[in-house]
Amino acid sequence: MNFLRVFCFWLLSLACAAAAVVTGNIKDTALNPAATNLTFTPLSTPIADAPTIIFSAVQTVPTDANGQFALTLAPGDYKVTIGGNAADSFLISVPPGAGTHAWTDLVTGALTYRYPYSPAYVDRIIAIAKGDLFTFDGTNVVRLPAGGGGDFLAADSATATGLRWRPPPQAWRQAVMAEMPTYTNTSAVIPVDDTPPLASEGLQVLSATITPQSAGGFIQVQFSGLVYAGANVMVTAALFRNSETSAVAAVTDSFTVGQTRHVTLLARVSAQSTNTQTFAIRIGPASATTIFFNGNASGRLFGGTAAQRLILTETD
Repeated sequence: MNFLRVFCFWLLSLACAAAAVVTGNIKDTALNPAATNLTFTPLSTPIADAPTIIFSAVQTVPTDANGQFALTLAPGDYKVTIGGNAADSFLISVPPGAGTHAWTDLVTGALTYRYPYSPAYVDRIIAIAKGDLFTFDGTNVVRLPAGGGGDFLAADSATATGLRWRPPPQAWRQAVMAEMPTYTNTSAVIPVDDTPPLASEGLQVLSATITPQSAGGFIQVQFSGLVYAGANVMVTAALFRNSETSAVAAVTDSFTVGQTRHVTLLARVSAQSTNTQTFAIRIGPASATTIFFNGNASGRLFGGTAAQRLILTETD
């Protein structure tokens, strides 16, 4: 019996010599640091030495004002109770050998959740207004307030949460239209070759000005104009922006002598900026022959209602 007692004390002395430091931090349900007591109850004892029962002493350690603590523990299993509340208990297992361990790394059972996986009471604390959402900022679960009426939730790596509310996409933002009902003609040539039409070629029949609301949007261009050809000829319509010398879009069509019809051009170009921009349409024959606008060789048609029309529409 004396041998067993000596052996037990020898085991306990070895355990103390190889004790580990356990550290940790606690917060209350409002996620504020808490100063309270932590009780560590050994589960590896008692040891029977008839008629004696050998037990390990329960250790209690206070946390500081920041909710932090450090405690030296022998290897073994412990039940940890926070603040004397049995419901706030869990199990840890301290490994052999000297070293420092975070208590969250030693948990073996009865821990109901691990932050940032959020229990109901944390939900109620973070969510403070109707429509609030939770998102992860890379470290914590954080609140994302509800957006405005009709807003869409979009990914945005530039924000802390990686998300942002944005207005709904718009099919179009604004539109402007210009008309040229005048009966006129030109023989200024726009060559039909593999080079962009130039601002010095053809006749400018009309222009329209728009101020984009978004630099990231687009300008959709629609043009239609009544043209009459006095000879067999290719007729080209070209779109120009501001003072640029080369066209940003062009179309061409083949006319036979005495033919009257509409020349149309459709284009979509980047808005580029929110500065005011002017788009112009220039039209000309491929060779030195006369073409007429809004009428034929005899004069105007349809009393000016068959005008040259240019519509600029800003879109997303």
